Formats: sequence, structure tokens, C-alpha cells
Amino acid sequence: MRYRKRPVLNYSRLRWYREMTTTYGVTAQCIVPTGLRAFARITVTGLEHVPSTGPIILAANHFDNLDAYLLLHLVPRQVHFAARPDGFGTGTLCALWRRLGAFPADAWGIRYGLKLLAEDAAVGVFPQGTISRDLVTRCGVAGVLALYSGAPVVPIAIRGTDEIHLTSLLTRRVDVRVRFGAPLEFSRCGAGALRSRAVSEKILHHIQALLTS
Repeated sequence: MRYRKRPVLNYSRLRWYREMTTTYGVTAQCIVPTGLRAFARITVTGLEHVPSTGPIILAANHFDNLDAYLLLHLVPRQVHFAARPDGFGTGTLCALWRRLGAFPADAWGIRYGLKLLAEDAAVGVFPQGTISRDLVTRCGVAGVLALYSGAPVVPIAIRGTDEIHLTSLLTRRVDVRVRFGAPLEFSRCGAGALRSRAVSEKILHHIQALLTS
């Protein structure tokens, strides 16, 4: 049997939502807080570091699938998240993610994310690339967006989302702590300019500091 290549998805044929949709509003303001109330106690610090306007990159650690949804609820402005590319296709997950403002974390998505930042949007990214307990970067998307947009990066430390399970209803609510750090700035100019992967690693270093302090 001959190997058949998987067809490349033409993103231009899909609708991408730059404005806040009803799905986004209902998810961020109703579904997420209502669902978490029974499972977790959420503590938030440093939210004042997120500007209400202008381009901003929100870079968080990624311990659980809940992380992105939690930030959609906490951040008082629309956030477009870079998500894993294999979640975008013609299925229900792709339709939901697009209505939540997400875009794929691949070459096409980087260009799209830079356009969003040029339009003063807030873009969310996980420098680890995938869900992992290890704060090690597996891609340079966060660094590319930071270097080529010039937008400040707010490091975010999230603890506790990976401990939320159905059994939490029978035992105790999980303590979830979200800490926003001071904005970081990176530049492609100068002798000490970092490459994209190094920028992602430096962002993770700041996230680690927030997690342990």
C-alpha cells in the first residue's frame, strides 16, 4: 500500500474571529467561573501588569488543558491563544477554538499572531509548546512573536489546574494560584540580541521564578 500524504489544511478558507464572539463571552464569563467554583479556590495577583489596551503577549506555563480557559476568564480583555496545530481542521474542536479567538502555533499562525499584535491585540502563548510539568521550551513561537512584534511579554505562573479532578467534589476544592509578572521586553537589535528559542527560554525562566517565589 502506498503512503498517502495528509492533505495540508488551507487556513485561508476558514473563518477567523478577531472580534469577541458570543461563544467567547459565554465561555469566559459564565461557563469557566461556574464550572471552577465547585472544584477550586482561585487566587490572582499581579493582574495590574496586563494593560487594558495596546499589544501584549501573555506567556504562561502549561500544566493542564484548563490553563487557557482560566486565563480567558481572568484577563479583562480578549485574548487570542496560539494553540496546537493538530486541533485545527474541520471538526467541532476547530470550530470552537476559532470562535474563542485561537489560532494555530505554526508558521501560518505566527504571521497571523503578528497581525493581531500589530492591531493592538492581546495574544496568549505557552512557551513550553505542549502540556508538561517541565519548564522546557519545545518551540520558539513565543520568542518569534516577542522579537518580531516588539510587544511586551507578561510572564504568568499558574499552579493547581493539573490537580483539579472530578474527585475534588468529594474531597476538597483545589487551591489554584495565578500570578502575573512585570512585563518583559525583547529586541532583535543590538549585540546582545537573543534568538527566538533563547527568548522563549528566558520567558520560562521568569515564569519559574514566579512559581517558586
